[in-house]
Amino acid sequence: MIVAKGEQRAQPFKEFISSLSTCFYKRFNVHFCVCHYSQADYHPQLFDSFEIEKPMRIIQSVATRQAEFLAGRYAAKCALSKLGVREHQVRSGRERVPLWPDNTLGSISHTADIAISVVSERASNVVLGVDIEPIMRLETAYDIAQIVMSGEEQCFFDERNIPIEVATTLTFSAKESLFKAIYPFVGVYLEFDASQVVFLDTAARCFQLKLCPELCVKVPGGGVFDGIYFEYRGHLITLIYQFNELH
Repeated sequence: MIVAKGEQRAQPFKEFISSLSTCFYKRFNVHFCVCHYSQADYHPQLFDSFEIEKPMRIIQSVATRQAEFLAGRYAAKCALSKLGVREHQVRSGRERVPLWPDNTLGSISHTADIAISVVSERASNVVLGVDIEPIMRLETAYDIAQIVMSGEEQCFFDERNIPIEVATTLTFSAKESLFKAIYPFVGVYLEFDASQVVFLDTAARCFQLKLCPELCVKVPGGGVFDGIYFEYRGHLITLIYQFNELH
């Protein structure tokens, strides 16, 4: 159940950020922020206007990268405000992983014109990861399906009559969300074969991913993670949020 929805014109510089919406996902106790932005309307001075720090690696990057970084950090700032956290800079740590304020946990993702962030109160047995991807074109899905999915996963989706462009996008996004969620435990980038989709409920829009045995020992909960997904304006958004019982 989603409650406390809000949508508004983002200020300042609404030309860059055309709309901003926030919601509270009660089932998982997370705050969600979706931000629509325009790369064409980006200007470097917007970092000062939004009071967001610009790291040297971003200063040295191309304008499109600067725009998506700014939009993502602005979404994170707005999401954190729902937890009562203000005036905090979400800096980057090792491997450019966002560093969240004490007692909070979050994740950021973006496309060329949408940035999203999800935040929650931190707990030792919670992991959190989010990802957004445009639903792939058919030819793209055919090109990369064998990279993203194992043969077993392809059969899994075929048996459920899931179109290959949806199956490939969902699997890609779910595994990206999982990587963000468990990086603090594993400390390495994950190949696509490091996890596998083992459950899917298209009515409830939920799924499960299982880690490979060598990584299961590094994470809580036995290496099986629950996730949800939903379509949003031609995109798929996936969220991994696992409350693991500690033993």
